[in-house]
Amino acid sequence: MWGSPARQRRFGFANATVMVPGPRLVHHGSAHWFSARARWCPDTLGPAVAAMIVGMFLPPEFAVEVVVDDILFRRYGRTVHAVGWQHDGSAPGRYKFGYGNCWVIAGIVVWLPA
Repeated sequence: MWGSPARQRRFGFANATVMVPGPRLVHHGSAHWFSARARWCPDTLGPAVAAMIVGMFLPPEFAVEVVVDDILFRRYGRTVHAVGWQHDGSAPGRYKFGYGNCWVIAGIVVWLPA
């Protein structure tokens, strides 16, 4: 889904159907099937999707703006995978550490004409 910021700081997303070549529409559950059950490698898919987005929205002479953020997802328990003590810059108080998973998110900024 492609999102674009609206005037009231809400995000307007594409319709709940997916456009495919031809006159028909496919239910949005097809996209969920792709991410949940299909065989794909995120290390290959990520650069391919990034190249597609840059190729669709930016002329070749423009620079690509990438934003990166990280967040600590606080988790506890013996069966939780990949948890540990992580730095949490947004934690209140003096001590900026927390126990959980650290997620790093990268996004491509595309300025669309109004």
